[in-house]
Amino acid sequence: MAENGAHGAEGEGATKIDTTEVSKAIEQTLWELHQLELTLESFKEENQLLLLERINNVVKELGRVYDLRGTCEGVQVPLDILKCVDEGKRPSEYTEQCLAKCVEDAEATNGKVHSLKMLLDELHKRAAEEYPAESAAFWGESAVAKEAEGGAEPMDTAPAEAASNDANAAGQV
Repeated sequence: MAENGAHGAEGEGATKIDTTEVSKAIEQTLWELHQLELTLESFKEENQLLLLERINNVVKELGRVYDLRGTCEGVQVPLDILKCVDEGKRPSEYTEQCLAKCVEDAEATNGKVHSLKMLLDELHKRAAEEYPAESAAFWGESAVAKEAEGGAEPMDTAPAEAASNDANAAGQV
């Protein structure tokens, strides 16, 4: 079992594998199992030949799936999908849940980024109010003026070299 929770060969240089024939064989096996189940549910002694025929069909289809196993070498199936199938869920349900979780996580991350930007803007604003000369030297004259006016754009986080050079020359820093 690979560390990423998948079975099979590593994905380096992997090509797309055509699993159509295997999928058809599995579907046919499931159909034969279903037919066998129906026969067993309504079993009567006179249906014994039909039961044996259904069992032979299932065995034949399982042998076909077994023979096709080599066409699926290198296919990786995440363990979470296998657990989902074991619980009786469809793999597409697992995919939907994963996508919903990704969207939820992305929204939470975007909210955190927005909150941090608001905090930075508020810190710039308060620094400009309390220490206007130092803020002007560090952040640049135009950014402090925009912030004092309640500008919509957040300030650049890099100090403006020209403003700090002017402040150093004037002896303000």
